[in-house]
Amino acid sequence: TSTRDIFQQRIPKMRVVVVGAGIIGTTSAFRLKKMFPDLQLRMIAAELSPDTTSDIAAGWWEPHLDPDTDPQLVRRWAGETYALCAALARGEWVEELGELNTDMATTVRRMQGMEVDSSDKFLNPVWSDITTDYRTLADRDLDTLGLLGGERTFGHSYLSFTWEPRKVLPLLYSWLRRNGVEIVKRKVNSFSDLEDECDLVVNCSGLGAWCLVPDQNMVPISGHVLRVEAPWVGSVMADSREDSWAYIIPNRDSVVLGSVDTEGNWNTQVQEGDREAIRRRCDKLCPGVKDSALISEAVGLRPCRTGGVRLEMEQVGNMKILHNYGHGGSGVTLSWGCAAQVVTMLSKIRDAQPSSEDH
Repeated sequence: TSTRDIFQQRIPKMRVVVVGAGIIGTTSAFRLKKMFPDLQLRMIAAELSPDTTSDIAAGWWEPHLDPDTDPQLVRRWAGETYALCAALARGEWVEELGELNTDMATTVRRMQGMEVDSSDKFLNPVWSDITTDYRTLADRDLDTLGLLGGERTFGHSYLSFTWEPRKVLPLLYSWLRRNGVEIVKRKVNSFSDLEDECDLVVNCSGLGAWCLVPDQNMVPISGHVLRVEAPWVGSVMADSREDSWAYIIPNRDSVVLGSVDTEGNWNTQVQEGDREAIRRRCDKLCPGVKDSALISEAVGLRPCRTGGVRLEMEQVGNMKILHNYGHGGSGVTLSWGCAAQVVTMLSKIRDAQPSSEDH
């Protein structure tokens, strides 16, 4: 009998349930199972891909609509995701992804991104030095782009990536299933429902945390986006000025046009007139896109949280709950780094677990 076998006999297999199967829950489950293959891991969610909020997202790496999270944590977590995307985009073998490397490389697209606004507060963000080729745009740059309007306008650009959840999630689901992780479509109404099923809950329920925790700091910001056929669009463009708010994000198979954003809106129904408003505003950014063929449209609810991302351990009665939710519009951007933090926190719990000989 090997030392490893004796070790595994002494430490009972830890039972973990991840609640949520969007990009936050799924990356957490993947990184946990990779680090601790002996975990008894299950993933339970009300919705699975292609019906999660993450599936609607274009997946552009940029910390967005998450003003309250500690900027240094944003920098660290987002930096891990940026490094992963950069490695995949240059064809580097990522050890942790193993046999998923080839397929995962097809989920990333490397592009220049450009954003303008009427205030200069967004320039030189804390994460700017993580990115490649970050620079602020001079008036002549903005003039060339046709974005130098009557009001004072500021801009920046940098190299970044789309990491498309609707392509990433099926790959990770398949890997998890192949490695003994059960993925269950089921709404969890209370953590107490899971008490007999596991030793630890990893709560990646996103906006679901509003009812489940319950956490009244959760606030949806809805975003109506269109997917169109516009293969000639090759970079990300965003206009954050209030009167001309729009963004264009190319994915591999379509281009995402956005958005009509409404804070506090829980309704995912498409509102009459919004589609044409999005097309009209995006056309000012990139003339011609308003006539592009529509592939699909959807309204997604970003899980924003007053106070920022909640990534911490909580003891509720006999249950340990590791919360990882409240990522706002930065789910994809923060996902890989937050999943690493989940792994670190679970390592500490396992290290503190008594062995069967201590009973």
